[in-house]
Amino acid sequence: MVNLQKELDQIIKDSITPLLKAKGFKKQGRNFFKDLGEIGWCFNIQSSLFNHQENVDFTFNAGIFVPSAYDIYYNEPIPKFPKEYHCIVRKRISELKDVSYEEWYSFNGNVISDKLVKQLKTDVEAYILPFFNIYNTDELITFMMENKSWGPQGKAMLIIVLKQNGYEQKAQKLYDEQYQYPNEQYKEYLKDLANRIGLAY
Repeated sequence: MVNLQKELDQIIKDSITPLLKAKGFKKQGRNFFKDLGEIGWCFNIQSSLFNHQENVDFTFNAGIFVPSAYDIYYNEPIPKFPKEYHCIVRKRISELKDVSYEEWYSFNGNVISDKLVKQLKTDVEAYILPFFNIYNTDELITFMMENKSWGPQGKAMLIIVLKQNGYEQKAQKLYDEQYQYPNEQYKEYLKDLANRIGLAY
């Protein structure tokens, strides 16, 4: 019987890895990372939880990692190889393609089509790599302030980045907005964060 997970790893190796390694990414399993110093770029191939022996579905995730924000947000050592879920900005391929449905790629043991491989390469080149056009924290701040659809984790990290980069008033304004979030556990976290980075609550 064909091992579809091994087949997926081979697809990644043949169609995706060369594109990302050419751009300076390092690979660990199905995760890729490029360290730019102030920030880093993360890319992940995520398998569906509902995969079975006869079919495999997977998707693409991309993110922007900020080591200094991670350090404060999680209050733990910075990972040596950051993953997409560690990121301040996180995007699925469906968001990057601006489609209303979740984009999942699919193949089975009988057919790994040239069409699929071509689509993977095209999507990496047309959507994933262009997303990675943020090279420092100032560009990241501009991007995040212009696109405000971030969850609590992203916004809390943005508060940290704003404060670290001298945008005290913007950090406080965003903090005050986030403190209105109707979740007591999150509010307690924000209080602790304010004490650690020097904001009022």
